[in-house]
Amino acid sequence: PGNLFANSTPAHADGSAFGFADTLQGFMLALVLILFAYDGWYMATYVAHEMRNPRRDGPRALVLAPLVTTAIYLAVAAVSMNATTLAEAFAINAAGSGYLAGRAVEIALGPDWLVAVSILAMVSVFGTTNAFVLTAPRIAYAQAQDGLFLRSMARLDPKRGTPAYGLIICGLWASLLVMTGLYDQLVASVVFAVFLFHVLTAAAHLRLRRMRPDAERPYRTPGGTVIPWLFLGTSALVVVATLVYPDYRNQAILELVIIALGVPAYLLTRRLTKRQPAALDGEA
Repeated sequence: PGNLFANSTPAHADGSAFGFADTLQGFMLALVLILFAYDGWYMATYVAHEMRNPRRDGPRALVLAPLVTTAIYLAVAAVSMNATTLAEAFAINAAGSGYLAGRAVEIALGPDWLVAVSILAMVSVFGTTNAFVLTAPRIAYAQAQDGLFLRSMARLDPKRGTPAYGLIICGLWASLLVMTGLYDQLVASVVFAVFLFHVLTAAAHLRLRRMRPDAERPYRTPGGTVIPWLFLGTSALVVVATLVYPDYRNQAILELVIIALGVPAYLLTRRLTKRQPAALDGEA
């Protein structure tokens, strides 16, 4: 009852009000972590060749899935903000022993329901893991097929038809990252890298529209170049925010170094493969 956001007036931990600069900085810092929750919407394009009707189902997945996800997250955030006060939110964050959604459930249904929230969180994690397992190795697979990566990455498991080598490499890399235990830093690094490539993708899209205006385009974005430019601008804003704010700057710089290492790796791969055709699917 009452105002849904009565408990959510922005303020510092001591109760003093936010100024414009504080609000902007807080928004950008929070945005970096929040965007990780929405990450993955573009992965539908990685499996477009396996869709029965990619011209229809691809755009639907790219539009409807983020809208549904946004509605769910906004509903959870609204309930959490209404159920707890800012003082409680600061206390939960300082203690590091809980989360707002769990506190909201505890208030509404009792402490016994906290287990249910934890189970739902685990289900969400497993779902995300499944999406990455299905899509991430296919990047290396596609690169190898084009002669841009080690030919072994283009080999499929003869029994299951899966990019087995890519799965192994991605699994080993993920295990190494998990063992660092730096979850917040990893999230910031992932968001920075993802949005950096969003910027490059949008720029490439706009360049191709200008260089090849007559090329076949199965799907045309409404509004012409407005949406691509808007996407490029917002992605660039996230990249700049990650580099500017001290909380994430070190992780962003480290991610830049890792990405830069891909250049000599790419040149070495081209030299080793000598631009030969990739291995055939299922080749041992």
